[in-house]
Amino acid sequence: MTMTVVLDFDGVVTRHGEFAKELAWDKLAADALEPEEQKIQEKFMAILKQKRELYGQGKAKGDRYDILRDSLKELGCSKEKLELKVILYASRYNDLVQQLVLAGGLSDGAEKALEELCTIASLYVNSATPEDAVQQSVKTLGIDKYFKAVFGRPRTKQENLYVVAGLEKISAQELLFVGDGSGDEKAAQDVGCMFVGFSNAWNKWENKSFPLIHDLGELIPHCKRGYK
Repeated sequence: MTMTVVLDFDGVVTRHGEFAKELAWDKLAADALEPEEQKIQEKFMAILKQKRELYGQGKAKGDRYDILRDSLKELGCSKEKLELKVILYASRYNDLVQQLVLAGGLSDGAEKALEELCTIASLYVNSATPEDAVQQSVKTLGIDKYFKAVFGRPRTKQENLYVVAGLEKISAQELLFVGDGSGDEKAAQDVGCMFVGFSNAWNKWENKSFPLIHDLGELIPHCKRGYK
């Protein structure tokens, strides 16, 4: 039976991963503010950093829209302007992310590996990035042809794994999920699927309780024989 392999996107398929998203926040706050926020740039940057850390540590649940909304509220943005500014800054932030993702490119050997993997496995993307944004990134990099579907927020990674299992008409336990963060490991544990960690410069994973790979090409022999 063809395996079903679900890949996290940032840091697994792409080279820079979370680094690109963090740098995009900094560039947004430094170079892409409207005049009203430009006048309080330092305060904007400080509050934005605080909100990013809050969401990044899991103390609040949400995405880039929630981070921007909370930041702008704390800065005193009026209700009349709030949602328009959230949409404006989210769009600018996404443009910056797409530029950085394209500049950083794919992880080492990723495209060659994806080209072969898609012939021996059903491939999906499962990201914590808003779904429309990660779908845009996949298209920007020219790799959408390798994936059956690309999933992201507002669903959780756990929910996305169940969606993939439903599409493939298999149990969640039959999925193989590849990720590079503790949230990925937890998602796999929660649904009971197989998990493989992707060791990279960001997480520096070594000697883990789960199998580790350092490039996607290492998945190929396992998919050919069925991952155990």
